[in-house]
Formats: sequence, C-alpha cells, structure tokens
Amino acid sequence: MKCFQDIDEAIAKDGFTESTLHAIDELVNQIENGSTDLPRFNLREHSGVCKAGPALIGASIVARYAERSLTAGGHAGSGQGSPSNWEIDELQEKFIEQWARAARLWVEASDDIVRKGFGPMIAEGAEAKVYYRDGSPAVLKERASIYSTTQKALHFAANLH
Repeated sequence: MKCFQDIDEAIAKDGFTESTLHAIDELVNQIENGSTDLPRFNLREHSGVCKAGPALIGASIVARYAERSLTAGGHAGSGQGSPSNWEIDELQEKFIEQWARAARLWVEASDDIVRKGFGPMIAEGAEAKVYYRDGSPAVLKERASIYSTTQKALHFAANLH
C-alpha cells in the first residue's frame, strides 16, 4: 500500500521516473477505491476529485508534494517564514507539468485547440482569457488566476463534480 510519504520520497529522490509514476498510480487507485483519503479534502471534495478521475487525483498528489517540499525545505524566496502563494503556485505548476509530461497526459499547444474550437483570444487579464468566434452566440472565458495556488484551483475543480 502506497502512502503520501512514499510518493514524496520517490519524487524528491528520483523525479518522475516510471517507478515514481507507478507509485503515484497506485496511490490514485487507493484514493479512487476509498482505501486512502486525500489530506485537506472534505468528503464532498474527495468525492468530486474521484468523479473527476485519475488525472485530477494525480495532479492533487503532485501539487501537495510541491507545496510540502517548499514549506518543509525552507526554499521560500526570502528564506524566512512561510512561502508566498505565488511561490507555491509556481512550484506546483512546474511539478504538475513535469508529472503530466512524464505520464503522457500533457497536451501540447492546448491554446491552439481552444482557438480552433472557440475562436481567437479577444481579451486577456490577470484573471482570465476570453475567446470569441465571429457569429458565435457565446464566448469562452478561461479563468487563469482567481485562486491563490494551483492546489486551491484543484479543490475548486473537485467541488464541481
């Protein structure tokens, strides 16, 4: 039975090797079948993550590792106190991308896919990108940074399911 500490140690030691990916997959399966809980998720959030599927569960595991490695290792930019949300978010995004690429879940040129489906980006701000195709009755709003960390965005996604 895999636990979060096993995953943390494997990522820290080996990165996202086949062995580490296998260990993450084992933990994902344990979470999906209810034999292991996601820390900091209430029952509703846990259920939502499980309904969303293995990719969201894996991303949550990796985001948790990134935050714990930053706070436990004292790698915060100032070297003092707790790291800021942007530091946590950047590290979470970095590790999730590394994991997703290694697990062959990463979609290259995803912006192109969105543009093909919904038209060109017509606006971009700190919180969202907006896409619109002439003649379409709708726009697509892709929220970018309304959450202080990637982990908080994953919690929100879990509540959608």
